[in-house]
Amino acid sequence: MFFFRALLRTACSREILPPASVALKRPDGRNWQRLALCAGLILLGCLATALAGASERDWAVPFARRKAVLELQRVPESPAAYVEFFSGGHCRQDGADIRILDDKGGAVPHRIMSIGPGDRFLITYKPTDSNKYFLYYGQPDPAVGGAAPSPWQPQCGVFLRTYSRPPGSSDTAPQLETMVRSVSSLFGSGYRPMIFDGYNPYGRSDDYVSIYTAHLKIQKAGKYFFATNSDDSSALYVDGKLVAAYPGTHDASAREGEKSGSASLLAGVHLLTYYHVEYTGPQANTAAWKQPGEKFFTPIPAEAFVPISTSSITAVEDKDGPVLDFSFEIGEIYVPEGASPLVSVKFRPFSLTLAKECSCLWEFGDGERSNEREPTHVYLSEDLFPVSLTVLDEEKKRHTAAHYVPVNHLEDHNTKNPEETRQSFQKIVQGYTCRRFSADQLETLHDFYASSEGNESQVSAIASILLKAVPGSQVERRAKFMLSWARANKASNLRSIHLQRARFYQQAAKITQAKRTRAEALLRLGDVNFHFLDDKDAALNCYRIVVNENADEKLTREALINQGDIYLFSGDLATAKSFYNQAGILPQDVKGAEALRTSYGNLIEGYIRQGDFKAALEAVEAWEWKYPMIKTEGYSFILRARIAFAGGDMREVQRLTGCIVQTLQEDSFKAEAYYLLISALLKDGQVGLARKHFQLLMESFPRDRHVDMLKPFFQ
Repeated sequence: MFFFRALLRTACSREILPPASVALKRPDGRNWQRLALCAGLILLGCLATALAGASERDWAVPFARRKAVLELQRVPESPAAYVEFFSGGHCRQDGADIRILDDKGGAVPHRIMSIGPGDRFLITYKPTDSNKYFLYYGQPDPAVGGAAPSPWQPQCGVFLRTYSRPPGSSDTAPQLETMVRSVSSLFGSGYRPMIFDGYNPYGRSDDYVSIYTAHLKIQKAGKYFFATNSDDSSALYVDGKLVAAYPGTHDASAREGEKSGSASLLAGVHLLTYYHVEYTGPQANTAAWKQPGEKFFTPIPAEAFVPISTSSITAVEDKDGPVLDFSFEIGEIYVPEGASPLVSVKFRPFSLTLAKECSCLWEFGDGERSNEREPTHVYLSEDLFPVSLTVLDEEKKRHTAAHYVPVNHLEDHNTKNPEETRQSFQKIVQGYTCRRFSADQLETLHDFYASSEGNESQVSAIASILLKAVPGSQVERRAKFMLSWARANKASNLRSIHLQRARFYQQAAKITQAKRTRAEALLRLGDVNFHFLDDKDAALNCYRIVVNENADEKLTREALINQGDIYLFSGDLATAKSFYNQAGILPQDVKGAEALRTSYGNLIEGYIRQGDFKAALEAVEAWEWKYPMIKTEGYSFILRARIAFAGGDMREVQRLTGCIVQTLQEDSFKAEAYYLLISALLKDGQVGLARKHFQLLMESFPRDRHVDMLKPFFQ
């Protein structure tokens, strides 16, 4: 349109239209051409103006900059519908510029039920006979668009808002009402089928307040009884009057309408309001009733409330056409034991048709990005995140959309398949840069990696960062990350690393106030001194402290067994046995102690034959833990030596077989121990020492098959 008007102005400025004096004369050929061109331009200008007028008529609210297209899913006998709308910052914060029209251009009454968190609006509106509606918005000064629609109050549905619990008590109904009036921090809101919830649908399920407003259909006038049952405080009101209350902190122990009252109601719609305050522990709230003529209370069913329809946004447009937008929803949530949850959120672009050639860039608000078209992102904390999507289309035109995304731990989204979810989450988080993560987010990632094996490098790296980020005043967190770093670097071959591990264990034992943490730190310090630094006296001292302080039964038992190991490898079999006896057999295994040797031995040898050395080693460790005295018989050490030899750990082979041939009295496994020891020495190039042990083997077991197997190496 503007092109045609500009062209018309240009033509006039060049005097394509003839002067009046010339126009009275018969024009020559050139003047006729000018007149024809002018007429054509005028015609095109009129056509453009007409098209523009049609476009402006389609845009029914002139002041609005954007509109969302709503598609209604009607429910029979429902007088209203609702839509969840994210404005992307294009709407006034109070929503005063929002208008809803049907597809005939008629104004539709609406009410904003809640605003937030972020740019979220939950809007209820009164449908006409149309199935498509348009939500207009985007004018900083709504007065420009004329008068606001008349106030309208929907009378349908069960609407719930939950808030963070403010300070105070709710031991009486008036105190409960005071607490409800003082709420301010909104978790979220939405429509529920009935007043019957066992968790907070919009945020954490401890320390929250629920406010339900519901519209109850009374078919027949009469006296109705209402009751409440809840974990912690609740109160039920009918048409603004308190009918039943169960204040205080308690479990949901009310039975058979114990907390109830009555109301005489006429046929029609009545307002039911329900408050619930949850402190900690289990959550529950139920609104029940007993209709005239009934004997028992039952939860008020969904069909007793006036139904409400739903609608969804299918497109977002400005005056030039569709614009980019995206939707999101919380997916599975993974909670490592004793750690913070990891929350997945699924994102999907819509409204603007994207060709295959388009490129996408998602920025998730926590410093991480993705180029996937429909990504799933794993958040490491609960918060309101500014998420943006930038699309470069096939014509290299840039499109953007942004929303504040509320990320909360919703208990009903906790994964039902923890291992499968953990693996899928790990594929996502392993690409994180962590450049903007807080210490709390890093700790969540650290705990996630530490909850499974094979992530030692990630655990070590994050623990190193956290030891720099966490202040010295937070001694327990620092002790936790010292222990974590030291555990993660257990497999190192560097003495310097094991010296650092020892320092961390020693420092953690010194600063922690938790007895179990101190016991674990001292126990692991003893292990480092014994297995890696060859300081048996220091190791024994650590183990003795753990036993004397007796902070944890399992750690104390392990310290006794480890002392026995030191004496066993030092050649003192009698003292080793005394410590193994102190540790004893686990109570549940006493009866089957004699059968353990055969059953575990067969199991472990089966694993070794299959080449499953990890499972074999785990079985050996379980066997020795249940029945530590088995170490003095040599069998478990032989099995360990076979596993170590298959894994190429010749140092461990020499340590284990050396103990068998020098300390243990049983001859059953000594020939094989010599064989494995000599083979390990040969692999290490220690031929002279190998020859010496071969001579001992021939002297002690001259007819053993292992002698013949080794002879070719020494001829």
